[in-house]
Amino acid sequence: MFKNMKFYFHPAKLTRLRRNLFATQVVNHGGQVVLSSEMATHVIVEETSDHSNLPGSLWAGDPVVVGTLWLSQCLKNQTILDQQPYIVRQPSQKRSSPSPEPTITSKKPTLSDIVVEKYACSQSSSSIDDASCNAVVLSQLRRLAETYKARGDQWRAHGYEKAISAIRRHGKEITSYEEVASLEGVGAKMASKVMEVLSTGKIRKVEELCETEESRVLDLFSGIWGAGPATANAWYIKGHKTLNDLTE
Repeated sequence: MFKNMKFYFHPAKLTRLRRNLFATQVVNHGGQVVLSSEMATHVIVEETSDHSNLPGSLWAGDPVVVGTLWLSQCLKNQTILDQQPYIVRQPSQKRSSPSPEPTITSKKPTLSDIVVEKYACSQSSSSIDDASCNAVVLSQLRRLAETYKARGDQWRAHGYEKAISAIRRHGKEITSYEEVASLEGVGAKMASKVMEVLSTGKIRKVEELCETEESRVLDLFSGIWGAGPATANAWYIKGHKTLNDLTE
């Protein structure tokens, strides 16, 4: 998805942990993570940072400078989205005389510093949605919940839905096993799955369960108005695999 794209994560307001997930996902999807904005095709900056204080040097080499929400939405939708709504323009005062980066952020990260990108979340902010709060964790859990629901396994689907609700209520980025395991509705096994996402960018179970032909067909049939999991399963068992099959 990110073939021939080189990403630089500007460290202002981004902790090492918060940079990890996006960096991992960029590499997993064919992109590269570089150590300076001059080498980048895309510079990613924190949505909540004061863009007027961004150093003019970020625009050197004419990279596309975008907020983190653009990258999060690309990963969520598994496609490259239009960059225009997310572009961060160079502050006018920076254009005539670019100033050096502030001391606190002027040190460029080493390769070992490039770790997961997630968003700083605040439960009191109504403008922040799933895409900006533990985005990839919620996306992976939601895929499993939807797959189990399509298969008629309401018990497992409910377990994932409880975990999703608990993480959303938590309202801030998850940084440890103990933190997520302490949430009401999240048990030890679910906490382990969350940590699997934080360490690898995905849950292996998603590939094993959600990306099979059966899952794709059941998802398709479950989207038909009036067709529940039992009906979708019955059609699949009969050998139907497309909407055209159902009309023949």
